[in-house]
Amino acid sequence: MSIFDRLWNALRPNRLNDEIRQELETHFALIEEEEEARGLTPDDARVRARQRFGNAGAYRDKTRDVDLASWLDSFRQDLRFASRQLGKSPGFAISAVLLLALGIGLNAAIFTIINSVILRSLPLPEPERLAIVEEQQGVFQTPPSWPDQLDLREANRVFQSTGGFSRGSNFIVRLGDGARSVNGSYVTPDYFATLGVQPIVGRVFDSSEAQAGRNSVALLREDFWHGALNSDPSVLQKTLVINGTSCNVIGILPSRFRFPSEETVVWMPLVPTAQEARRGWHNFPMVGRLKPGITIAQAQSDLESIMRRLRREYPETNRGRSALVIPFQSWNLDSGVRRRLFVLQIAALILFFMACANVSSLLLARYSSRRMEFALRAALGASRLRQTGQHVTESLLLTGFGCLAAVAVAWAGVRSLLWLYEDRMPRAPEIAPDWRLVGTVVLVAIAGALAIGLATAFHENTNELQTFIHEGGRASGGRRTALARRTLVVFQVACAVALLGGAGEILQSFWTLLHMDVGIDRAHLLTMRVELPSTNYKDGVQIGSFFDDAANRVRALPGVGAAAAINLLPVAEWGFNGNVNVEGLPAEHPGFFAEYRWVTHDYFRTMHIPLVRGRLFSPEEISGSRSAAIINEAMARALWGEKNPLGAHINFFSPAWITVVGICRDVRQSGVEVPPSPELFLPARSYSAPFSSWSIVVRSSLSAESLVPGIRRAISRNEQDAVISHVRTMDDVVSDSVSYQRIVAALLMCFAILALTLAALGVYGIVSYVVAARTPELAIRTALGSTPSALVALVARQGMGLVAAGLAIGFAAMIPVSSLLADFLYGVHGINVPVFGVVLGILFMASGIAVLVPAMRSARIDPIRALRQE
Repeated sequence: MSIFDRLWNALRPNRLNDEIRQELETHFALIEEEEEARGLTPDDARVRARQRFGNAGAYRDKTRDVDLASWLDSFRQDLRFASRQLGKSPGFAISAVLLLALGIGLNAAIFTIINSVILRSLPLPEPERLAIVEEQQGVFQTPPSWPDQLDLREANRVFQSTGGFSRGSNFIVRLGDGARSVNGSYVTPDYFATLGVQPIVGRVFDSSEAQAGRNSVALLREDFWHGALNSDPSVLQKTLVINGTSCNVIGILPSRFRFPSEETVVWMPLVPTAQEARRGWHNFPMVGRLKPGITIAQAQSDLESIMRRLRREYPETNRGRSALVIPFQSWNLDSGVRRRLFVLQIAALILFFMACANVSSLLLARYSSRRMEFALRAALGASRLRQTGQHVTESLLLTGFGCLAAVAVAWAGVRSLLWLYEDRMPRAPEIAPDWRLVGTVVLVAIAGALAIGLATAFHENTNELQTFIHEGGRASGGRRTALARRTLVVFQVACAVALLGGAGEILQSFWTLLHMDVGIDRAHLLTMRVELPSTNYKDGVQIGSFFDDAANRVRALPGVGAAAAINLLPVAEWGFNGNVNVEGLPAEHPGFFAEYRWVTHDYFRTMHIPLVRGRLFSPEEISGSRSAAIINEAMARALWGEKNPLGAHINFFSPAWITVVGICRDVRQSGVEVPPSPELFLPARSYSAPFSSWSIVVRSSLSAESLVPGIRRAISRNEQDAVISHVRTMDDVVSDSVSYQRIVAALLMCFAILALTLAALGVYGIVSYVVAARTPELAIRTALGSTPSALVALVARQGMGLVAAGLAIGFAAMIPVSSLLADFLYGVHGINVPVFGVVLGILFMASGIAVLVPAMRSARIDPIRALRQE
């Protein structure tokens, strides 16, 4: 008989029994007829037939075993029995299912995010063959310049195709009567072919549209088309005003295409300006599709050979620069997001193991009350393996219901994570379950069920009946049960220490960052981003002059104490940098790397940034008739050390020398956790970049709601299409800069609270169990004159001993936990003693309450009633 027939019979055992019975009866009847044919009476023939036929029950069992998958039938019987047992204890079943749902659901939620964001391939053809090319200069990573990119694209031997793009720009799109700022990117025509993306409607750019005067075309992302243009079917016959220029929409790209950033919704042809086409202007990364069989290392070697030639041919702009080839998916995903998600996954796994430990404790308690049942089974011949199968089946049933409930927990968890991360979660539209998630949940459930079932069956004794009788029918469970429960409690306390300690260190780091002195006075400081249509504002001096005038008009508004403008807002924006040359250095000197900032004349007073030496810009320098710069302390230390830099001459972008007239206090420009880097400030009217988006800062005691309308009118007086966005206080800017740390801290704290609750429940359960098991002993002690306080101390001592063991193990576990969290901590090194002291206090308090409640119950034991029950 085939295995499929045996499995089918296992699904219909009653019918199989009937068929076997009928077959045996047929054989018996034939033998009986043979005996009657030999001349025996019917009664004698029946007796003779029975003698010849043998044991019908043995034949039935043997035939049934051959025709049936016995292990499956045993599992079916165990499953039915486990269902009946759980139905008799609904409180236990609900508690166990909820614990498992919590553990499995949280893991499923975080793994869903990790799977979609990190593990799942990008929605592009053969994404493993895509790479990003940038340049490295010392510790700084920058895009190639446009001429460098052209050389790399032409001379390489490793890429099948390449494309250039800008990292992302703010495009002003006029929709109806208003203007809207969206994220867009300038790309070369071969960009889309390299990535392997096709429009769902229309076409992509052709080579003729990558020329000045012919580049007034645009591609839109599908969801932007649906939302902003109401899915207008005639969109390809219409024009949109983008950055002040009428552009023909020639195609719609699918919503899943989100490159170079998640926010990019508009693409236009890349036509570098004269300034952007200079070899010293680094602003255009390159994407390439590797030829079949070519590795990232081979591509790195090939492009580095080209960069060596460029360093020799162009020493002024390319000195110290090398090629950097990065796998596309690694470049597309922030490494910080990857680390944070993995930390949360580890925390969720710890919670899952704690939930399993709690369920195991519940099952052990149930086992103690069912000892007679299992003892009788063993006495009637049930093997150890058969008994273990019953335990595992019951735990599998619990875990199965837990998985069903975990679906709701996982769904809520994914929604919560997306809500917390808002638009910071990469590939958010792609986050959905797939076979990896289903397989992982099934594996986790099976592993949990086996762990729980085996933990319950581990302490089972083959002499259970004799032990049970000797104990007089008491459900104490024996030494193995007690040892198993104590081990589980110690494990839970240790896990709670690790999670609470880790969450405490993250919280302390977040608090430190949130209250960090960033170098400016944040009180009553309002910030906003102002974007001008780039088509109308291509000249840097024109842009700087506009914002200088705008800052003056805003400063004149009622209630405004001071106002200024800067091209990159401190703490929130960075990345405009390059080499700085110092007069008097040898020609072969590599120079210095610094951040460039252009500000209006009242900037330092508005931000309350003090000068430590020198002076502010003079009227001639503000107007641009004379060149001057103010540097920060970090740049003064890096370039001149202990020497006085005032009066020194520096330059960048052009050979014209700029005089250093002042030194200001350091400001944390690149983020709260990033130390100040060398930085120089120049007057706004000397602005030399084509970027038409600046920030305006206003110091006022008035609210943003009362200030913004007047500011809008003051700015739109000279430019109707100017868009104001990101209106925030400086406190909000600092808070947003540490948003990732806040999210991780909040989630870890939630996990830590859950871990604390599970550990307290575990301690409460074991102490309650001890009180129940030792009731006769405690009753005798009371009868012999023991005081209630002595009984409480006796029970509490045993419970707190387990807590102390868990704390010791948890303290040892804090060492690897601190190392794991090192990348997320600022100002916290190694095990933080104050944080660990707080964790100890919280755990002692929670554990003390969990121990005290059942311990005080022991003091109220009535010795007469307890001994009578024995």
